[in-house]
Amino acid sequence: MISRWELGRHLPGPFYRWLFSEVYAIPEAALFGAGDVNRRQFAVVALGAAVDAIVPSTPTRPDAERSRSARQTLDSSLAATARESIELSRQVEASELGPTTLEHLELTVERVGLIFLNTPPEHVSEEIGWHRHRATELLGGRQTLAERRHLYVALGWLTGLLGHLAFDLGDYSTARTHCLTALQLAREAGHRELEAWIRSLQAMIALYSGWFQEAADLAWAGEELAADRTVGRVQLPVLTARAYSRLGDRRGADAAVRRAEEAFERLSSPARPDSVFSVDAARVPFCAGTAYVWLGEPRRAEGYSRRALSFYDAATGATRWPANQALARCDLAMALLQLGEVEEACRTGSQALAIFRERRADSVLRRAREFQRALGGGSYRALPAARAFTEQLRAITATNAPAARSMRAGVDPGTTEDQL
Repeated sequence: MISRWELGRHLPGPFYRWLFSEVYAIPEAALFGAGDVNRRQFAVVALGAAVDAIVPSTPTRPDAERSRSARQTLDSSLAATARESIELSRQVEASELGPTTLEHLELTVERVGLIFLNTPPEHVSEEIGWHRHRATELLGGRQTLAERRHLYVALGWLTGLLGHLAFDLGDYSTARTHCLTALQLAREAGHRELEAWIRSLQAMIALYSGWFQEAADLAWAGEELAADRTVGRVQLPVLTARAYSRLGDRRGADAAVRRAEEAFERLSSPARPDSVFSVDAARVPFCAGTAYVWLGEPRRAEGYSRRALSFYDAATGATRWPANQALARCDLAMALLQLGEVEEACRTGSQALAIFRERRADSVLRRAREFQRALGGGSYRALPAARAFTEQLRAITATNAPAARSMRAGVDPGTTEDQL
């Protein structure tokens, strides 16, 4: 524990600061300051003062108390001068931000990315917000240019994650706001990977807002930013395919799916299936299944969706993505309905709603309502399986009122429900 203090990885808590003060008979403020001591060097102050403080006085001397008082005064003075030296070093470095803090921020972004897709939004939002607030406070201090760039990148990822949360909860206005800020941070830092990831999020938001041409344009812009053999070269083309399918451009959607498949084979490192910043083996078939449902090609949609589900259903722990698992079932349900296999389609849709309860995502509710409208538009409304699905959806909507209101608030006034 003491070695971690000496390395600046942790600052002693109130109890240990009190112990230092009691043992060395030195005021706590003299040992640790009032927040003005560089935490990476505080041990110099504490241990330097301790060396003198622990020199035993002779109890039999008549002036023992005066000697002790003088020693305390001297120790306080030494501690003060040590703090001045630390402050001088900090000014010479022209930075109040050490590499350990930056490393902690990077590890935080990585860890949140790993839990993001299988943790309820309300559980992860507080943590992201706290770390972003702390990183924003650090911007008010002094850093080198390189350190400031690292701060911008960490803030960009955290802000993008907040945008993703807002999207999942159906608050598209807030999601767009977060994306604009994250994009600004990415550009200031010159971080193309972050910028490409934000473009993919913007494309998803535009797609579910009914702005299909804008979604295609945003996905294209991100694809141009993504370096070869990186995640963006897979993620962005499949979003382009979905946007083109909404525009009725079958040729464009086919080409985009092929680009994504080829890019996945060329990834420079094995794809991690457990992070929101990665792509897994299910990503291309998952998005392709959606595209071909929207293009009215149920056989191709069924094949891609079943392939995606073979990966999603086999995943466990952190590698399992409940929202995508539910969405892939929505795609399969729509494909089966288009093929006239109504009973199986309704069962598959019900499975999607059951998974939705594990990890709330606005996009799942939208796709479930799309399936419900397709059921109601045909001759299937009176079938027991169709009625059961409708009742299940109604119950979920009633217990998910905040998300439902946010979902409606995120719809563009010019967009019809049939487009979503």
